[in-house]
Amino acid sequence: MIYLDNASTTKIFESVNKKIFELNNEFFYNPSALYKPATDTAKILESAREELAKNMCTTAEHIIFTSGATEANNMAIFGFATGKKDAEYIFSTGEHPSVFNVAETLKMQNKIVRYTDISNNGIVDEEKFKNLINQNTHFVSIIHVSNETGAINDIKKLCQIAHQKNPNIIFHADGTQAFGKIYVDVKDLDVDCYTISAHKFHGPKGVGALYVKNPDKIKAIMFGGGQQKGKRSGTENVSGYVGMAMASTIAVKNIQSNYAQILALKDYIKQEITHNCTDFKFNDAKNNSPYILSVSFKGLRGEVLLHQLEEQGVLVGVGSACSSKKQNNRVLENMGVSKDYLLGSVRISFSCQNTPSEIKIATQSLIEQYKILKEKMSK
Repeated sequence: MIYLDNASTTKIFESVNKKIFELNNEFFYNPSALYKPATDTAKILESAREELAKNMCTTAEHIIFTSGATEANNMAIFGFATGKKDAEYIFSTGEHPSVFNVAETLKMQNKIVRYTDISNNGIVDEEKFKNLINQNTHFVSIIHVSNETGAINDIKKLCQIAHQKNPNIIFHADGTQAFGKIYVDVKDLDVDCYTISAHKFHGPKGVGALYVKNPDKIKAIMFGGGQQKGKRSGTENVSGYVGMAMASTIAVKNIQSNYAQILALKDYIKQEITHNCTDFKFNDAKNNSPYILSVSFKGLRGEVLLHQLEEQGVLVGVGSACSSKKQNNRVLENMGVSKDYLLGSVRISFSCQNTPSEIKIATQSLIEQYKILKEKMSK
């Protein structure tokens, strides 16, 4: 099986899997307990926090462990929510459902929510974004790398724009598809909070983290035993967080070589589609992550193409796994992709575990199934 849906999830590194197994056998203790095996477990947990923080270019006190990106995104938005009636919240129309649906929830709570447009290449329109910022703007959330198209937003610049107009704005970036794939320095970006998820960079599922510049200012949204300095209660998943930290080290260490390798694979597929297919469009930007390729074939059904490729041993996606059962693609629609192309969209997403030989096989299968579908349409 050739797996090309890595934006959905990645296969855990073998060494990370082994480490998690060892920890679950040897350090299964509750890190909040008072006996020595438990305090030793707590030390392992804090070492993992320090390791992850280093890979994000920050320090441990700024990292809150979570159950994944969805919780981290919710924590950032609700944790910085304010009771001021005139407070405004800004989100892009290209956000992942774990941010966009929170924005919609804020609207139902009678909060003032505004959406900033994305251009036809999937990137936030900076001028329109700037015009939305005012002295009442309280919170901004912009995705760093689009989970649908791989478009990379200039988070540092957008953050500067926001803070120049209103220094009190809380700026959050969803870095789920960025961290471990492109260089991320949260201090340099100058964001107030930043989300990551382990299973997007070959770590375990069910663990993530939120970087918070000023952790004393964020309110808890989960209550219980007061773990993580009261910011996120609940017994910590020690082996999962160690696995995330370990996977982050491997990913960050190899980020440049992996980037070049993946870019070559993506370029190969794009060239072959260009030479062998008609009536298609690539949904990407000049500044795009090589890890994601969104392509729309006019008149075809992306889901049908997906299942035909699956029969050939190739797995691709049709967009975010969190909204793949829906008939429309909100992000592509907001980019202006017309319906006759929209329904024929597929998302090919890569990882460092993909090889050139399997990409050639997958590309051949894609082109063959495309031609079969086109022939059926012509009859």
